[in-house]
Amino acid sequence: MLLRKTTTQDLDAVEQILNDAKASMKASGIDQWQDGYPNKEVVAQDIKNEEAYVVEIDGGVFASCMISIRKEASYDYIEGAWLNLDPCIVIHRIATKKEALSKGVATYCIEQAFALFPTYKNIKIDTHPDNKRMQAFLAKNGFIHCGTIYLDDGGLRLAFQKSIS
Repeated sequence: MLLRKTTTQDLDAVEQILNDAKASMKASGIDQWQDGYPNKEVVAQDIKNEEAYVVEIDGGVFASCMISIRKEASYDYIEGAWLNLDPCIVIHRIATKKEALSKGVATYCIEQAFALFPTYKNIKIDTHPDNKRMQAFLAKNGFIHCGTIYLDDGGLRLAFQKSIS
């Protein structure tokens, strides 16, 4: 497995991964990513910001995510409490190809986020309250539920943080 920056040549593969994730959430009754977001334009902006990453296995793209160390405004207010207020890595839009589910690809993204930014000891991530699969994944990977945050559009999200020493 290799985590690398997403290129414009990856956009079709990333779009398919995101569309599969949207379909899976819809089938599970999760109202996350059901309004056209995320899409190619969002990923293209992530590429421009140098925050888009894919996991490549044997030349194929099997996961996509956005990894950033920029301040996340929606994390300023939390109903609850972050583990700490130290600088953090933020991960958004993590999605895995159907064939790679439960194969450790998303866990690899998280591990590699720490490797990309070795001076950072915290990752924050959020998810829809109905996305139980993601919540279980986060718990399995050492994330602690810290509270509730609100997106710019008012959407409620459960906020998680992982801190390493």
